[in-house]
This record gives sequence, structure tokens and C-alpha cells, in this order.
Amino acid sequence: MAPPNIMSQQHSKHSTAKCLTRFKGDDLFNKEIALKKRGQCVPIVAETSRMKVDKLKIIVFDLDYTLWPFWIDTHVSPPFKKHNGGVVDTYGAAVKYYSEVPEVLKILTELGYEIGIASRTSEIRAANQLLDLFNWNKYIKYKQIFPGCKVTHFSNIKEQSKREYDEMLFFDDESRNIRDLNKVGVVSILVKNGVTMHAVEQGIKNYAKQRT
Repeated sequence: MAPPNIMSQQHSKHSTAKCLTRFKGDDLFNKEIALKKRGQCVPIVAETSRMKVDKLKIIVFDLDYTLWPFWIDTHVSPPFKKHNGGVVDTYGAAVKYYSEVPEVLKILTELGYEIGIASRTSEIRAANQLLDLFNWNKYIKYKQIFPGCKVTHFSNIKEQSKREYDEMLFFDDESRNIRDLNKVGVVSILVKNGVTMHAVEQGIKNYAKQRT
């Protein structure tokens, strides 16, 4: 086995320290988190003053390749369980989510938004189990997890919440779902590499432009 690259490790630590202090003292930002990804320090910053839009009430997310990087019905094997501080499937393989998702859900909830899930997966029990194991249920008010058209999911959310489609925002990784929901009046955002804080901020900005 090759010896560790000490210089590389020192550079990575130095970069992390720089990233953590980059936004110090900037009153525009009230969330400062830095994650280390592939040797790079990636800041997650929420400019919450711009993320609160009065008309927007409900933010809904798909699951597969939106909140987590896999198809739950084919890429992992339920049931799942907690193991060594993480979650594993029935074969002991680690099951992970997109790294910024917990902070996204937390911040949106703190801002007063209601959170919904709209997924067409057939692995209903497995999806609900992961939401529980990831400790996300404390943020989620509406769940629509079953095969079918996303319009049906949103129709149910509309009925349950007593809100209109123009008060909702949706994030999904499939263009067909984006088209279907846009047609009924839900501002819908296509995500290509999972939900991030930046993607959500831009989505809310897009919503504000369309609704003003």
C-alpha cells in the first residue's frame, strides 16, 4: 500500500480552514457549514432572508436521485437498519443521502415552510423506513409515496393542506414530472445532482419571479 500523501492531507486541512472562515462576519448569512467532498471544502450557505417568500407555503421533494442517490426499488436491498452511526441495507451496504439534505430540510422548516414528499416508487415501506432512519419525519408534513402520476400526488397534497398549486414548489430529477406539474400550476425545478442548498435557493428565487 502506498504511503499517505502528507502534503495533500495538509493542503486539504488548510483549505478546509479557509473555507470555514470565508463567511465570518458577513451578516447576510446566518448559516455557516462546510463539508469536505473529494478533498475539497464546499460551503453550504443559506441566505435565509432571500429564501422566505410569503406566498410560498409548501415545498415538495421527490426521493430517488433527489434526496438520495439511488433508486430504492433496484439499487439497495431493504429492510434497512442503523449500524455504527449510519444506515445499512440487508447486506450491510451503506445507504446514504445527498449530504446537504438534512440542513436543507431543517432550514426550510425553520423558515416556516411545510415539507412534502411525492414519490412514485413501488417500495413504499422501504422509502418510509429510510425517512424514519434518516430522522427526516420530523420535518415532513405530507407524504405521497406510491406508483402513479405526480399530479395525483399533488392533488392529494392540495386536498390535505387546503392550499392551492400556486402556493407550492416542487423539486424532482425527472423531466416528465416537471412538465406534468408545471402544466397544473406548480412551479417545478429539475435537479440533476440531488438537492443542494444552492438548488433550493435558486428554486425559491425562480418561484418568486413567476409569482410576482
